[in-house]
Amino acid sequence: MLRHSSSFLPFLLLTLFISATALGQAGTSTKIVSSRPEATVTSKGERKEAQVALPIASGDKLETGPHGKLSLLLPDHMLLKVAELTQFIYNGIGPSGINGKLLAGKVWLRGQKRETDFKIDTPTATAAIRGTEWYMEVAPDGSTTVGVIDGAVEVSNSLGSIELASREIALVEQGKPPRKLAHLAPENAVNWTLNYFGLWSEQDYKRAPPALESAIREMVRLYYESDLKAAEQALLKEKQFGTNASY
Repeated sequence: MLRHSSSFLPFLLLTLFISATALGQAGTSTKIVSSRPEATVTSKGERKEAQVALPIASGDKLETGPHGKLSLLLPDHMLLKVAELTQFIYNGIGPSGINGKLLAGKVWLRGQKRETDFKIDTPTATAAIRGTEWYMEVAPDGSTTVGVIDGAVEVSNSLGSIELASREIALVEQGKPPRKLAHLAPENAVNWTLNYFGLWSEQDYKRAPPALESAIREMVRLYYESDLKAAEQALLKEKQFGTNASY
């Protein structure tokens, strides 16, 4: 079975290695740590394909198509994931922290060490993030949804403001002040972070040789739990196995 498998697995393991290693490093720069097809970066008027290790500067616009996704490593060990059909402008670090603008689509952020504040503007709201894990979505009509998985977020516009705590969601519609919705259920949070925004989909797992599928799932689980040392150790073990196998 291993002998007839495709070259997808080495690429998968290498991508995980790059992402896990990058997340384990401190820094003040911003760069791409994972990407999928139909993801682009427009910098100083030049549009290019998103690639791992590509630096992201203030003013750069990130766009994804129907099948595109990408992840950014931000200062202070923060990981920002950009979903499909999303337009996001990264505005760098200012006096108030990291700034960005979500024009359309969905983003999710998790901070291992939240030492830098994050502010995101959308067509209908501004979110000042003081949490370690949250997501934001801008619908086609411009309405904004903000969900806090862990931490606190202030959501405001010219008509009012509200404070969100862990497991709370806010909706901001055109011409209306922000309002809270039902609480975010733990299972919904898991689905959002591990399934919807996963770097690898269920189809990706199935493309791996059966003998390695469970090992890959375990590496990804450790990666999302921020146990990067264990994830890297498991990865290196499987890379050694892959080196001895014929793909």
